[in-house]
Amino acid sequence: LAHQRASQKADGLLNHILKNNIIDAQNSIDMFLDKDADEAILIHSRALLFRSKWWCKLREAMLRITEGSYEKKVQTMSLSRFCSDLLVGRPVVTLDCPSSAASLDPIACSIVLDNAVTNAIRHGCGEDPELKLTVEISDHGSAQALSFTLMNRAKAGAPQLANWSASSTEAVHACNSVDPYDSVSTGLGLQHIAMVVNLCGMSAELWQEDAYVYFRLRTETETSSDTSASSGPTNEYR
Repeated sequence: LAHQRASQKADGLLNHILKNNIIDAQNSIDMFLDKDADEAILIHSRALLFRSKWWCKLREAMLRITEGSYEKKVQTMSLSRFCSDLLVGRPVVTLDCPSSAASLDPIACSIVLDNAVTNAIRHGCGEDPELKLTVEISDHGSAQALSFTLMNRAKAGAPQLANWSASSTEAVHACNSVDPYDSVSTGLGLQHIAMVVNLCGMSAELWQEDAYVYFRLRTETETSSDTSASSGPTNEYR
């Protein structure tokens, strides 16, 4: 029974990601058929469908996450290549990233950041989103931290966002009560983020400053000058 519930949660997480990608791809194809866009929009659609296929191959990892048996698989990889892979099909997001390599769990980080980017695109300002992903490495004594900060312009007229943290009691309770068959995106991305972050010993927070919304994922890391390192989590699940 526990495995069945975990399987339902994993499928709910996968469904949430695939649904958003498919909607975006469909909208892009419709724009092309209506002759409101050139062939570049089809390349965008192909990238979205490719990323959907990639996520399907990660279902086993998602199952281990939802049943609590996932073990972090840290790899050293080029940060710029990792982020470029993450942002395939998302030209609206600009990237500010160092050229160095660093250690991280690419599967866990990809799940969290994919949900964060989707939330920002879905719920931010549609006319002028000003989406930017900034990657930074900071020293904390003998330890290092890797942070991904996503900034976007808030939707005009929307209520001020309340500060959110994956470690809060409300977030932990919410991720334990995810409806695997819920087709509505409201709050679901943050619940999935809290689930992954708390299991993998990372931290995540969301807040708003004036007209801008910020999401930050932080994890421990070790840096390397080897920029030819692995680029993403597809190595294990290709």
